[in-house]
Amino acid sequence: MNRGIIDFKLRIATMLLYNVCDRHGIAVEEMTGRSRGANLIHARREYCFLARACGVGQQISGMVLGRDHSTVFNHLNEGRRAQAVRRDRARRARLRVYEQVQMGVQL
Repeated sequence: MNRGIIDFKLRIATMLLYNVCDRHGIAVEEMTGRSRGANLIHARREYCFLARACGVGQQISGMVLGRDHSTVFNHLNEGRRAQAVRRDRARRARLRVYEQVQMGVQL
């Protein structure tokens, strides 16, 4: 990959990191540190999704976070699983309402 493109994506990744840290009220040192608090995990996962949406690769995202690219990959997969669980819960709730309507139960 062209060095200019890598530098550009690195700048984007760094700007995203500062943006996410500011939005969550977290210091950059905390975000790139070793702590695994729930608020930090959520912020890191959000960063990984935003970076991917902006075309930043997992290796660059991992480098900015001070982590391996496989950690970024795991954050992305965990986020997808959480979204699937939320969709499934909503689908089951809609089915319950549909079944109640079919049976003539008042809501």
